[in-house]
Amino acid sequence: MKTVRHEYKLIAVCMYMLFGMATLSMCFTLVQDQMAAKFRMVGQKCKLLSCKRSKDSDDEGDEGDGEGAETEARATRPVRPARESRG
Repeated sequence: MKTVRHEYKLIAVCMYMLFGMATLSMCFTLVQDQMAAKFRMVGQKCKLLSCKRSKDSDDEGDEGDGEGAETEARATRPVRPARESRG
């Protein structure tokens, strides 16, 4: 009888911890997205980033295109102005 009770407690604690870790992971992702947006805004105000953003970077869903991290890295990379030729 006691072992059944302990098993239920163990299952409940594991589910509680799993839910807590999932919630914590979502919080980290949210903070990361907010910080990226703030840095992007500061970069645009300082003219380190171009103001144009592609439609792909606004759609943050996973449609399975296979380019997720690569597309995001290209969208957030700062764009440096072209050097003027002297001559």
